[in-house]
Amino acid sequence: MSAQASSSARIFISYRRQDTAAYAAHLHDALSRRFGRARVFRDLDTIAPGQDYADVIERAISATTAVIVLIGPRWATIKGPDGARLDDRDDLLRVEIETALAKGVTVIPVLVAGAKMPEKKRLPPTIADLADLNAEIFSWHEDVARLGRQIVAAERERQERAAAAERDRLDLSLGLDLGARGHQSWATDAMTVVTKAMETSLQNQGHATKLSGSDLFKSLQKIAQMRNPKADIATQGYLFDDLVHVIDVTGVKATRSGVRYIARSYPLASRDEIVGQIRLRRPVLAAAQVRASWLTPPTSTDGRLVVSDSDMIQGGVVVAVLGWNPTSSEFIFVTPWPDWGDHGKGTMSVDAAALAIQGELRSIEGPTGTKASLQRIPVARWTRRPWSTQVVSMQPVTTPARVDRSRSPPW
Repeated sequence: MSAQASSSARIFISYRRQDTAAYAAHLHDALSRRFGRARVFRDLDTIAPGQDYADVIERAISATTAVIVLIGPRWATIKGPDGARLDDRDDLLRVEIETALAKGVTVIPVLVAGAKMPEKKRLPPTIADLADLNAEIFSWHEDVARLGRQIVAAERERQERAAAAERDRLDLSLGLDLGARGHQSWATDAMTVVTKAMETSLQNQGHATKLSGSDLFKSLQKIAQMRNPKADIATQGYLFDDLVHVIDVTGVKATRSGVRYIARSYPLASRDEIVGQIRLRRPVLAAAQVRASWLTPPTSTDGRLVVSDSDMIQGGVVVAVLGWNPTSSEFIFVTPWPDWGDHGKGTMSVDAAALAIQGELRSIEGPTGTKASLQRIPVARWTRRPWSTQVVSMQPVTTPARVDRSRSPPW
Protein backbone atom coordinates (compact mmCIF):
# COMPACT_ATOMS: atom_id res chain seq x y z
CA MET A 1 0.00 0.00 0.00
CA SER A 2 2.87 2.41 0.81
CA ALA A 3 4.39 2.04 -2.67
CA GLN A 4 0.98 2.46 -4.27
CA ALA A 5 0.23 5.51 -2.09
CA SER A 6 3.57 7.07 -2.96
CA SER A 7 3.09 6.56 -6.70
CA SER A 8 -0.45 7.97 -6.74
CA ALA A 9 -0.08 10.92 -4.32
CA ARG A 10 -0.79 14.41 -5.69
CA ILE A 11 0.65 17.47 -3.94
CA PHE A 12 -0.35 21.14 -4.18
CA ILE A 13 2.06 23.84 -2.94
CA SER A 14 0.31 27.03 -1.82
CA TYR A 15 2.59 30.05 -1.28
CA ARG A 16 3.04 33.80 -1.76
CA ARG A 17 5.68 34.74 -4.28
CA GLN A 18 6.75 37.84 -2.35
CA ASP A 19 7.19 35.75 0.81
CA THR A 20 8.31 32.19 0.04
CA ALA A 21 8.97 31.86 -3.71
CA ALA A 22 12.48 30.44 -3.23
CA TYR A 23 11.28 27.93 -0.65
CA ALA A 24 8.44 26.86 -2.96
CA ALA A 25 10.85 26.27 -5.83
CA HIS A 26 13.24 24.20 -3.72
CA LEU A 27 10.37 22.21 -2.13
CA HIS A 28 8.86 21.57 -5.55
CA ASP A 29 12.16 20.10 -6.78
CA ALA A 30 12.63 17.96 -3.67
CA LEU A 31 9.10 16.53 -3.74
CA SER A 32 9.29 15.98 -7.50
CA ARG A 33 12.27 13.69 -6.98
CA ARG A 34 10.24 11.67 -4.46
CA PHE A 35 6.80 11.59 -6.12
CA GLY A 36 7.41 12.61 -9.73
CA ARG A 37 7.24 16.07 -11.23
CA ALA A 38 3.78 15.55 -12.74
CA ARG A 39 2.34 14.94 -9.25
CA VAL A 40 3.56 18.16 -7.62
CA PHE A 41 1.58 21.31 -8.51
CA ARG A 42 3.13 24.78 -8.35
CA ASP A 43 1.51 27.58 -10.30
CA LEU A 44 4.51 28.84 -12.31
CA ASP A 45 5.50 25.36 -13.45
CA THR A 46 2.06 23.80 -13.92
CA ILE A 47 -0.28 26.42 -15.41
CA ALA A 48 0.02 26.82 -19.17
CA PRO A 49 -0.16 30.31 -20.72
CA GLY A 50 -3.75 31.44 -21.24
CA GLN A 51 -5.30 29.07 -18.68
CA ASP A 52 -7.70 30.49 -16.10
CA TYR A 53 -5.83 30.33 -12.79
CA ALA A 54 -8.88 30.06 -10.52
CA ASP A 55 -10.40 27.25 -12.61
CA VAL A 56 -7.13 25.32 -12.71
CA ILE A 57 -6.69 25.71 -8.94
CA GLU A 58 -10.23 24.40 -8.28
CA ARG A 59 -9.69 21.29 -10.38
CA ALA A 60 -6.16 20.69 -9.07
CA ILE A 61 -7.13 20.84 -5.40
CA SER A 62 -10.18 18.62 -5.97
CA ALA A 63 -7.87 15.85 -7.19
CA THR A 64 -5.05 16.37 -4.71
CA THR A 65 -3.82 14.34 -1.74
CA ALA A 66 -2.38 17.17 0.34
CA VAL A 67 -2.08 20.95 0.16
CA ILE A 68 1.17 22.30 1.61
CA VAL A 69 0.71 25.90 2.79
CA LEU A 70 4.10 27.59 2.91
CA ILE A 71 4.00 30.34 5.55
CA GLY A 72 6.81 32.88 5.77
CA PRO A 73 7.16 35.92 8.06
CA ARG A 74 5.08 38.19 5.75
CA TRP A 75 2.47 35.58 4.71
CA ALA A 76 -0.48 37.24 6.49
CA THR A 77 0.59 40.88 6.23
CA ILE A 78 1.53 41.43 2.59
CA LYS A 79 -0.49 44.40 1.32
CA GLY A 80 -2.59 44.85 -1.79
CA PRO A 81 -4.27 47.97 -3.21
CA ASP A 82 -7.01 47.84 -0.58
CA GLY A 83 -5.20 46.53 2.49
CA ALA A 84 -4.00 43.07 3.53
CA ARG A 85 -4.28 40.70 0.58
CA LEU A 86 -5.53 37.91 2.83
CA ASP A 87 -8.64 39.99 3.61
CA ASP A 88 -9.54 40.14 -0.09
CA ARG A 89 -12.17 37.48 -0.95
CA ASP A 90 -10.61 37.13 -4.40
CA ASP A 91 -7.09 36.63 -3.10
CA LEU A 92 -5.94 33.46 -4.87
CA LEU A 93 -3.95 32.11 -1.92
CA ARG A 94 -7.04 32.51 0.29
CA VAL A 95 -9.15 30.77 -2.37
CA GLU A 96 -6.67 27.87 -2.47
CA ILE A 97 -6.91 27.32 1.29
CA GLU A 98 -10.70 27.78 1.36
CA THR A 99 -11.10 25.20 -1.40
CA ALA A 100 -8.87 22.65 0.34
CA LEU A 101 -10.59 23.02 3.72
CA ALA A 102 -14.07 22.87 2.17
CA LYS A 103 -13.26 19.69 0.23
CA GLY A 104 -11.71 17.92 3.22
CA VAL A 105 -8.28 17.68 1.60
CA THR A 106 -5.33 17.19 3.97
CA VAL A 107 -3.77 20.62 4.64
CA ILE A 108 -0.20 20.81 5.99
CA PRO A 109 1.02 24.25 7.16
CA VAL A 110 4.81 24.57 6.80
CA LEU A 111 6.59 27.43 8.62
CA VAL A 112 9.80 28.71 7.04
CA ALA A 113 12.32 31.48 7.69
CA GLY A 114 11.37 31.71 11.36
CA ALA A 115 7.69 32.34 10.72
CA LYS A 116 5.07 31.66 13.40
CA MET A 117 1.57 30.29 12.94
CA PRO A 118 -0.92 33.18 12.57
CA GLU A 119 -3.47 33.49 15.35
CA LYS A 120 -6.91 32.20 14.51
CA LYS A 121 -8.60 35.50 15.31
CA ARG A 122 -6.39 37.30 12.77
CA LEU A 123 -7.42 35.02 9.89
CA PRO A 124 -10.54 35.43 7.73
CA PRO A 125 -13.33 33.15 9.09
CA THR A 126 -13.31 30.98 5.94
CA ILE A 127 -9.71 29.88 6.60
CA ALA A 128 -9.56 30.29 10.39
CA ASP A 129 -9.41 26.48 10.82
CA LEU A 130 -5.91 26.62 9.37
CA ALA A 131 -4.67 27.89 12.74
CA ASP A 132 -5.87 24.68 14.44
CA LEU A 133 -3.71 22.43 12.25
CA ASN A 134 -0.36 21.10 13.39
CA ALA A 135 2.32 23.11 11.57
CA GLU A 136 5.71 21.81 10.42
CA ILE A 137 8.67 24.03 11.35
CA PHE A 138 10.92 23.59 8.37
CA SER A 139 14.68 23.44 8.24
CA TRP A 140 15.32 21.36 5.12
CA HIS A 141 16.58 17.85 4.30
CA GLU A 142 15.18 15.89 7.24
CA ASP A 143 11.99 17.92 7.10
CA VAL A 144 11.49 17.19 3.40
CA ALA A 145 11.73 13.47 4.15
CA ARG A 146 9.29 13.78 7.06
CA LEU A 147 6.91 15.80 4.91
CA GLY A 148 7.09 13.11 2.23
CA ARG A 149 6.11 10.44 4.78
CA GLN A 150 3.21 12.61 5.91
CA ILE A 151 1.98 12.96 2.33
CA VAL A 152 2.20 9.20 1.77
CA ALA A 153 0.14 8.63 4.92
CA ALA A 154 -2.44 11.17 3.74
CA GLU A 155 -2.69 9.44 0.35
CA ARG A 156 -3.08 6.06 2.02
CA GLU A 157 -5.97 7.42 4.10
CA ARG A 158 -7.52 8.99 0.99
CA GLN A 159 -7.33 5.67 -0.85
CA GLU A 160 -8.87 3.84 2.10
CA ARG A 161 -11.74 6.35 2.26
CA ALA A 162 -12.28 6.07 -1.48
CA ALA A 163 -12.23 2.25 -1.30
CA ALA A 164 -14.72 2.25 1.59
CA ALA A 165 -17.01 4.63 -0.29
CA GLU A 166 -16.84 2.40 -3.38
CA ARG A 167 -17.60 -0.71 -1.32
CA ASP A 168 -20.65 1.01 0.14
CA ARG A 169 -21.77 2.21 -3.31
CA LEU A 170 -21.58 -1.32 -4.70
CA ASP A 171 -23.41 -2.93 -1.74
CA LEU A 172 -27.07 -2.61 -2.70
CA SER A 173 -28.09 -4.52 0.43
CA LEU A 174 -27.21 -1.56 2.67
CA GLY A 175 -30.43 -0.16 4.12
CA LEU A 176 -32.47 -3.27 3.37
CA ASP A 177 -34.25 -4.72 6.40
CA LEU A 178 -33.16 -8.33 6.00
CA GLY A 179 -34.01 -9.19 9.57
CA ALA A 180 -37.71 -8.44 9.14
CA ARG A 181 -38.55 -11.76 7.48
CA GLY A 182 -39.12 -13.58 10.73
CA HIS A 183 -39.97 -17.28 10.57
CA GLN A 184 -42.61 -17.76 7.95
CA SER A 185 -43.19 -20.78 5.75
CA TRP A 186 -40.31 -21.91 3.56
CA ALA A 187 -42.46 -21.00 0.58
CA THR A 188 -42.91 -17.39 1.72
CA ASP A 189 -39.24 -17.04 2.67
CA ALA A 190 -38.23 -18.35 -0.77
CA MET A 191 -40.32 -15.64 -2.37
CA THR A 192 -38.97 -12.95 -0.08
CA VAL A 193 -35.48 -13.14 -1.59
CA VAL A 194 -37.04 -12.18 -4.95
CA THR A 195 -39.12 -9.36 -3.50
CA LYS A 196 -36.00 -8.02 -1.73
CA ALA A 197 -34.26 -7.72 -5.10
CA MET A 198 -37.28 -5.84 -6.49
CA GLU A 199 -37.45 -3.65 -3.39
CA THR A 200 -33.76 -2.81 -3.83
CA SER A 201 -34.49 -1.44 -7.29
CA LEU A 202 -37.41 0.54 -5.93
CA GLN A 203 -35.25 1.86 -3.09
CA ASN A 204 -32.63 3.02 -5.59
CA GLN A 205 -35.38 5.10 -7.19
CA GLY A 206 -36.41 6.62 -3.88
CA HIS A 207 -39.46 4.41 -3.25
CA ALA A 208 -39.52 2.56 0.08
CA THR A 209 -42.05 -0.10 -0.91
CA LYS A 210 -42.56 -3.53 0.63
CA LEU A 211 -43.73 -6.27 -1.73
CA SER A 212 -45.74 -9.37 -0.84
CA GLY A 213 -43.91 -12.70 -0.94
CA SER A 214 -47.17 -14.57 -0.50
CA ASP A 215 -48.63 -12.85 -3.57
CA LEU A 216 -45.59 -13.89 -5.61
CA PHE A 217 -45.98 -17.46 -4.34
CA LYS A 218 -49.66 -17.56 -5.36
CA SER A 219 -48.84 -16.34 -8.86
CA LEU A 220 -46.13 -18.98 -9.31
CA GLN A 221 -48.46 -21.65 -7.96
CA LYS A 222 -51.14 -20.60 -10.46
CA ILE A 223 -48.76 -20.94 -13.40
CA ALA A 224 -47.55 -24.36 -12.22
CA GLN A 225 -51.15 -25.58 -11.91
CA MET A 226 -51.89 -24.46 -15.46
CA ARG A 227 -49.48 -27.23 -16.49
CA ASN A 228 -50.45 -29.68 -13.78
CA PRO A 229 -53.55 -29.09 -11.62
CA LYS A 230 -51.92 -31.11 -8.79
CA ALA A 231 -48.68 -29.13 -8.80
CA ASP A 232 -47.39 -27.89 -5.44
CA ILE A 233 -44.38 -25.63 -5.83
CA ALA A 234 -43.77 -25.64 -2.06
CA THR A 235 -42.64 -29.28 -2.33
CA GLN A 236 -41.81 -29.68 -6.02
CA GLY A 237 -40.05 -26.39 -6.74
CA TYR A 238 -40.78 -23.98 -9.56
CA LEU A 239 -39.35 -23.04 -12.93
CA PHE A 240 -37.04 -20.04 -13.08
CA ASP A 241 -38.77 -19.02 -16.30
CA ASP A 242 -42.09 -18.92 -14.43
CA LEU A 243 -40.50 -16.58 -11.90
CA VAL A 244 -39.37 -14.25 -14.69
CA HIS A 245 -42.88 -14.30 -16.15
CA VAL A 246 -44.41 -13.26 -12.84
CA ILE A 247 -42.02 -10.43 -11.98
CA ASP A 248 -41.98 -9.07 -15.56
CA VAL A 249 -45.60 -9.59 -16.60
CA THR A 250 -47.93 -10.43 -13.73
CA GLY A 251 -46.28 -8.20 -11.16
CA VAL A 252 -46.11 -8.42 -7.38
CA LYS A 253 -48.45 -6.65 -4.98
CA ALA A 254 -47.26 -4.09 -2.46
CA THR A 255 -48.06 -5.23 1.06
CA ARG A 256 -50.01 -2.11 2.05
CA SER A 257 -51.46 -0.52 -1.06
CA GLY A 258 -52.16 -3.66 -3.09
CA VAL A 259 -50.68 -1.94 -6.15
CA ARG A 260 -48.80 -4.35 -8.41
CA TYR A 261 -45.23 -3.66 -9.49
CA ILE A 262 -43.53 -5.25 -12.47
CA ALA A 263 -39.78 -5.53 -12.92
CA ARG A 264 -38.03 -4.95 -16.22
CA SER A 265 -35.50 -7.77 -15.99
CA TYR A 266 -32.83 -8.74 -18.49
CA PRO A 267 -30.99 -12.04 -19.05
CA LEU A 268 -27.24 -12.07 -18.49
CA ALA A 269 -25.02 -14.14 -20.75
CA SER A 270 -22.60 -15.14 -17.98
CA ARG A 271 -21.43 -14.47 -14.43
CA ASP A 272 -18.86 -12.07 -15.87
CA GLU A 273 -21.67 -9.53 -16.39
CA ILE A 274 -22.80 -9.46 -12.74
CA VAL A 275 -20.27 -6.87 -11.53
CA GLY A 276 -21.20 -4.52 -14.37
CA GLN A 277 -24.88 -4.78 -13.42
CA ILE A 278 -24.10 -4.07 -9.77
CA ARG A 279 -22.12 -0.98 -10.83
CA LEU A 280 -25.31 0.15 -12.59
CA ARG A 281 -27.11 -0.52 -9.27
CA ARG A 282 -29.10 -3.40 -10.73
CA PRO A 283 -29.71 -6.40 -8.44
CA VAL A 284 -29.21 -9.80 -10.08
CA LEU A 285 -31.40 -12.85 -9.51
CA ALA A 286 -29.41 -16.06 -9.91
CA ALA A 287 -30.35 -19.74 -9.96
CA ALA A 288 -27.76 -21.31 -7.66
CA GLN A 289 -26.80 -24.87 -6.75
CA VAL A 290 -27.00 -25.53 -3.02
CA ARG A 291 -23.97 -27.54 -1.92
CA ALA A 292 -23.63 -29.60 1.26
CA SER A 293 -21.15 -27.13 2.77
CA TRP A 294 -23.79 -24.38 2.68
CA LEU A 295 -25.77 -26.20 5.33
CA THR A 296 -23.08 -26.78 7.98
CA PRO A 297 -20.84 -24.48 10.04
CA PRO A 298 -18.89 -22.34 9.45
CA THR A 299 -20.66 -21.44 6.19
CA SER A 300 -24.18 -21.72 7.63
CA THR A 301 -23.25 -19.33 10.45
CA ASP A 302 -20.93 -16.77 8.81
CA GLY A 303 -22.38 -16.94 5.28
CA ARG A 304 -18.96 -17.13 3.57
CA LEU A 305 -19.16 -19.70 0.78
CA VAL A 306 -16.23 -22.02 0.19
CA VAL A 307 -17.18 -24.48 -2.55
CA SER A 308 -15.25 -27.36 -4.11
CA ASP A 309 -16.03 -29.80 -6.93
CA SER A 310 -16.39 -32.60 -4.36
CA ASP A 311 -19.06 -30.66 -2.48
CA MET A 312 -22.31 -32.59 -3.02
CA ILE A 313 -25.20 -30.77 -4.69
CA GLN A 314 -28.29 -30.72 -2.46
CA GLY A 315 -30.72 -28.79 -4.64
CA GLY A 316 -31.32 -25.45 -6.31
CA VAL A 317 -32.37 -22.07 -5.01
CA VAL A 318 -32.79 -18.50 -6.22
CA VAL A 319 -30.43 -15.99 -4.62
CA ALA A 320 -30.28 -12.23 -5.10
CA VAL A 321 -26.80 -10.87 -5.79
CA LEU A 322 -26.92 -7.40 -4.23
CA GLY A 323 -23.32 -6.33 -4.06
CA TRP A 324 -19.67 -6.59 -5.03
CA ASN A 325 -16.69 -5.96 -2.76
CA PRO A 326 -13.83 -4.79 -5.01
CA THR A 327 -11.32 -5.04 -2.16
CA SER A 328 -11.87 -8.75 -1.45
CA SER A 329 -13.32 -9.61 -4.91
CA GLU A 330 -16.45 -11.12 -3.37
CA PHE A 331 -20.12 -11.07 -4.29
CA ILE A 332 -22.70 -10.17 -1.63
CA PHE A 333 -25.91 -12.17 -1.95
CA VAL A 334 -29.15 -12.93 -0.11
CA THR A 335 -30.69 -16.39 0.30
CA PRO A 336 -34.29 -17.35 1.22
CA TRP A 337 -33.23 -18.54 4.69
CA PRO A 338 -33.43 -15.93 7.49
CA ASP A 339 -31.43 -18.08 9.94
CA TRP A 340 -28.55 -18.66 7.51
CA GLY A 341 -25.44 -16.45 7.59
CA ASP A 342 -26.22 -12.83 8.47
CA HIS A 343 -30.04 -12.86 8.38
CA GLY A 344 -29.82 -14.77 5.10
CA LYS A 345 -26.96 -12.70 3.66
CA GLY A 346 -23.63 -14.18 2.62
CA THR A 347 -20.55 -13.63 0.48
CA MET A 348 -18.85 -15.72 -2.18
CA SER A 349 -15.58 -15.37 -4.06
CA VAL A 350 -15.41 -15.41 -7.83
CA ASP A 351 -14.21 -19.03 -7.69
CA ALA A 352 -17.06 -20.04 -5.38
CA ALA A 353 -19.54 -18.29 -7.66
CA ALA A 354 -18.20 -20.26 -10.65
CA LEU A 355 -19.37 -23.47 -8.95
CA ALA A 356 -22.45 -22.18 -7.13
CA ILE A 357 -24.04 -20.04 -9.86
CA GLN A 358 -24.47 -22.24 -12.89
CA GLY A 359 -28.07 -21.45 -13.77
CA GLU A 360 -29.99 -18.54 -15.22
CA LEU A 361 -29.23 -14.91 -14.37
CA ARG A 362 -31.57 -11.91 -14.58
CA SER A 363 -30.76 -8.33 -13.68
CA ILE A 364 -33.48 -5.94 -12.51
CA GLU A 365 -32.92 -2.57 -14.07
CA GLY A 366 -31.95 0.30 -11.78
CA PRO A 367 -32.79 3.98 -12.14
CA THR A 368 -30.21 4.69 -14.84
CA GLY A 369 -32.53 4.85 -17.85
CA THR A 370 -35.28 7.22 -18.81
CA LYS A 371 -37.98 4.90 -17.49
CA ALA A 372 -38.38 3.43 -14.02
CA SER A 373 -37.32 -0.19 -13.70
CA LEU A 374 -40.33 -1.06 -11.59
CA GLN A 375 -43.68 0.17 -12.83
CA ARG A 376 -47.17 0.16 -11.38
CA ILE A 377 -49.78 -1.90 -13.22
CA PRO A 378 -53.50 -2.07 -12.50
CA VAL A 379 -54.14 -5.74 -13.33
CA ALA A 380 -52.23 -8.92 -14.04
CA ARG A 381 -51.49 -9.83 -17.65
CA TRP A 382 -50.62 -13.25 -19.05
CA THR A 383 -48.48 -13.90 -22.09
CA ARG A 384 -46.85 -16.96 -23.60
CA ARG A 385 -43.28 -17.71 -22.66
CA PRO A 386 -40.92 -20.48 -23.83
CA TRP A 387 -40.69 -23.68 -21.78
CA SER A 388 -37.78 -23.74 -19.36
CA THR A 389 -36.14 -26.67 -17.60
CA GLN A 390 -34.39 -24.65 -14.87
CA VAL A 391 -35.99 -25.98 -11.67
CA VAL A 392 -35.58 -24.14 -8.37
CA SER A 393 -36.13 -25.82 -5.02
CA MET A 394 -38.23 -24.08 -2.40
CA GLN A 395 -36.54 -25.58 0.66
CA PRO A 396 -32.99 -25.36 1.99
CA VAL A 397 -32.26 -29.07 2.52
CA THR A 398 -33.58 -31.23 -0.27
CA THR A 399 -32.58 -33.38 -3.18
CA PRO A 400 -32.87 -31.58 -6.51
CA ALA A 401 -36.51 -30.68 -7.00
CA ARG A 402 -38.44 -32.28 -9.83
CA VAL A 403 -41.47 -31.08 -11.73
CA ASP A 404 -43.99 -33.30 -13.49
CA ARG A 405 -43.33 -32.66 -17.17
CA SER A 406 -45.56 -35.48 -18.42
CA ARG A 407 -47.96 -32.80 -19.54
CA SER A 408 -47.06 -30.13 -22.06
CA PRO A 409 -47.32 -26.48 -21.07
CA PRO A 410 -50.69 -24.96 -21.95
CA TRP A 411 -49.29 -22.29 -24.26
